[in-house]
Amino acid sequence: MPYVLSPIIEENFKGLWSEGAPYQRKSIYKIQNEKLPSVNYDEHILRPHSIPHAEGSKHTQEKGNTIDYYFEKSKECFYGECILLKFKVPNFIPVSNDQTIFHWQISKQELRDKLFSVVGKDYQVKKIAITIDDFILPKNSRNLHDSNYVVTLSLSAAEFLVSFAGFNAFLTSWKSSDYMPGKKERPVHDILFSKAIIYECLTFIGVPEGKYFFNGFPLPLKNSSESPCCPVFFEYHEFS
Repeated sequence: MPYVLSPIIEENFKGLWSEGAPYQRKSIYKIQNEKLPSVNYDEHILRPHSIPHAEGSKHTQEKGNTIDYYFEKSKECFYGECILLKFKVPNFIPVSNDQTIFHWQISKQELRDKLFSVVGKDYQVKKIAITIDDFILPKNSRNLHDSNYVVTLSLSAAEFLVSFAGFNAFLTSWKSSDYMPGKKERPVHDILFSKAIIYECLTFIGVPEGKYFFNGFPLPLKNSSESPCCPVFFEYHEFS
């Protein structure tokens, strides 16, 4: 059975980043007696940063790549082998100015040790997904990763990933790949974007740690810096 890495998107989802509701629906046609056309048809308004989405380097760089670029030049970043890492000992530290927010920067050594324990030292990373073990992950009312518990890579951990020749996608259960409140810089994004596309707001609850075939095609929106998607993990035996 494939693992769908997105919740069911509802209209009453709380928007992140103060962007408003991530999903709104407006009726265009309804099936009603003696009225044509006799169909139900809705307009859908999406604000992708609050739901599972893919980001291109245009997200943080003025001259970066838009989503359509990857469809034209680098489609392999949307599918292929992916390693899911679920950390069991997060080291959350309270943010100094806000005791309701906790941040854990995964160090290069923590990432390296975890990766090697799952796939071995000779493995060549193409895609990697990070989250916290289901029984430890702080969750919100919808059983998703609580955004007040920030999980990001350190700069050295991000540089470790892009050192792999075939690395092309980074996936996270948190709502961003950086935590830089009050600053314009997005250094982790920029390091990862040098090799990879980024997926954020994914859910890995109920998905065992390990190796999967990933399918994460976003909508191919022209000139878009990001696009909504419904990523999926397949176990390899499903292809046999």
